[in-house]
Amino acid sequence: MSHERSFSIEKSLITTKLSKLREYQRFLKELQATSIEDFTSDFKIRGAVERYLQVSIECIVDIGNEIISSLQLQRPALQRHPIHPSQSRNHPQNLR
Repeated sequence: MSHERSFSIEKSLITTKLSKLREYQRFLKELQATSIEDFTSDFKIRGAVERYLQVSIECIVDIGNEIISSLQLQRPALQRHPIHPSQSRNHPQNLR
């Protein structure tokens, strides 16, 4: 009897998520040209950036979860004290 585990990573899911991640990165690169004044005053631009960052993070988490699940790894502990965006050095309010 062999104790080897067979791992099957869903490559199509990872490929799809990476493709989406590249697409969101292109959108964010375009929005990077926005001035800080426009970013802070235009809710549409700010909302677009926030949304593309959110779906990018979701893609990364989905890829990580697929790898963890496929390799039957132990899930990492949850971070209990997330950093609020306004506490970041790079938050627009703190760039002044």
